[in-house]
Amino acid sequence: LTVIGASCEMLSNLLKTPGADRMLEDVASMAEMINRNYVKAAALIDDILELAEAGQVPREVSVVAVADIVKEVLFERQAAIDDRSISVRVDDEMGSVTGSRTHIYQVFSNLVDNAIRHNNADNPVVEVLYKGSDAGRHRYVVRDNGPGIPVEDLDEVFLPFFKGPTGGAGIGLSTVKRVIDLYGGDIRAYNENGACFEFVLTDYVE
Repeated sequence: LTVIGASCEMLSNLLKTPGADRMLEDVASMAEMINRNYVKAAALIDDILELAEAGQVPREVSVVAVADIVKEVLFERQAAIDDRSISVRVDDEMGSVTGSRTHIYQVFSNLVDNAIRHNNADNPVVEVLYKGSDAGRHRYVVRDNGPGIPVEDLDEVFLPFFKGPTGGAGIGLSTVKRVIDLYGGDIRAYNENGACFEFVLTDYVE
C-alpha cells in the first residue's frame, strides 16, 4: 500500500508538469505499476483474511462432496492449467466430508494452487488422489512432478509467512494446516518425484 501511495503521488506530480501531454508513455507505465501493486496488495489482504477464517469454528456444517469442490477448484484455474500445459489427474471417487464447504475449498484450492505454481517440469502433472476413509478419517494426496521441496524446508512450509525459494506470500499452506488442525486431522509434506502433500480430513464434530 505504501508503494501504491507513493506511485499515485508521483503520477499526480507528473500530470501537473508542463508538457505532461507529451509524457503519456511515462504516465501509462506509472499507471500500470500502480495497478500491479494494487493487485498484489489486494491478494495479500485476501490471503490474510482467509488465514484468519481458516481457524474459525464453521458457521454451517453439512456433508460436502469433495469431488464437487475439486471440480470447482480446477474449473476456476483452467486458464493457468492450459497456459502451462498441465495434465491433471483426479480420482473418480473423492468421498464426502462433514464440515464447512468454505474450509474444504480452502484446503484443496491452496494445495492445487501450490502444485500449479511450483511445477516447472517439461511435462507437468498435477494429481488429486483419494486414499479412502476409516472411521470418519478421509485421506487425500495432492502432488505434482515438479522439483519438489528443499529438504531443509519440509518442516517449515506450513509456518505462516514462510517463503521458499520460489517466493509467494507464505500464507496458503499455513491456511491448509490451520483448517486441518481445526478438523482434528493431520498433514505432511514430502518429496516423491515432485512435491507431495498427504493429509487427513476428519468429519467435523461440533
